[in-house]
Order: sequence, then structure tokens, then C-alpha cells
Amino acid sequence: MLTLSPAMLGRDFDELIRCHAPAARALAHAVTGNAGDAEDIVQEALLAALEHRGEIDAEGNPKAWLLRVAHRKALDLLRRRKVRAAGEAGLESVSAPVTEADLHAVRRAFQKLPPATRAAMHLAYYEEMPYAEIADALDVSLSAVKMTILRGREALRALLKETDDAV
Repeated sequence: MLTLSPAMLGRDFDELIRCHAPAARALAHAVTGNAGDAEDIVQEALLAALEHRGEIDAEGNPKAWLLRVAHRKALDLLRRRKVRAAGEAGLESVSAPVTEADLHAVRRAFQKLPPATRAAMHLAYYEEMPYAEIADALDVSLSAVKMTILRGREALRALLKETDDAV
């Protein structure tokens, strides 16, 4: 895949890459669960940014624009994989000490959540973005973000309870 260098793109793109690509990479990783896919998605998002520079300037929020593109590309990747497979046949803080096994269980449960829920929760808990910015980045309403995160926490609790009950 083509790697974009800041020298090729100018100072504005240098800032976009330096400041906002890590957040886009982390979001893509949260949605896909794969670091390699996340890296590819960020490269695709940056290529889209190059092609649509005017839209980014007009919007005035390059971080939200890049996160929105990365999120859409991550969801597209998951959809393509789901279709292909069919054709072939974050989180709240805890007061108790957290073990490596606990972290592993949370990560597994988190990956079972729907991609849109994982994206919203990742931005809220790992990127520490306000709900209004998450709504802008994911191109949904503020109430949708609030409800998605609320339902995501509930689903995560249920998944973790199932894990505890199974042990």
C-alpha cells in the first residue's frame, strides 16, 4: 500500500497525520480487532483526505472528518468479510485490582459487541472524546451516541456476567 509522507502533502497534512492519525488507527483497531487492518484503514483514510482536501477545510474539524472516514472504512471492511464468509459457507473503571485474565475477558467481550457500539465506546473511553464530538465523528445524533454507549455498557456487563457464570 502507498505510504503518504508529510513532505508529499504539505504542512496541513503533516499536522493531520501527526495529530489525528493515531486516534483514527486506534478507532479502526477497536472496530476491526486487528492492528494490520487498522493500519491499512488509516492509510486509506489519509488517501481519502488527500482526495477531499476541500471538504476537510470546509468542515473545519479535520479530526472528526478523519475519524468518520476511518470508522466507515472499518465498517466496510467488516461488511466485506461477512459477505465473503457467508458466501464460503474502553470501559468503566473498576475499584478492585484488575488481573490479566480480567483484561482478556473484557477484550473478548468487547469484540463481541456490534462494530458501531465498539467504535462509540472506544472513542468515549479510550480517546476520552465528549459525546458531541463522537456524534460528529461517527456522523450520528448525540442521542444515538448516548444510547449506543448505554446499551453497549449493558451488553458488556451481560457478556462478562455470562463469562463469570460459565466459570
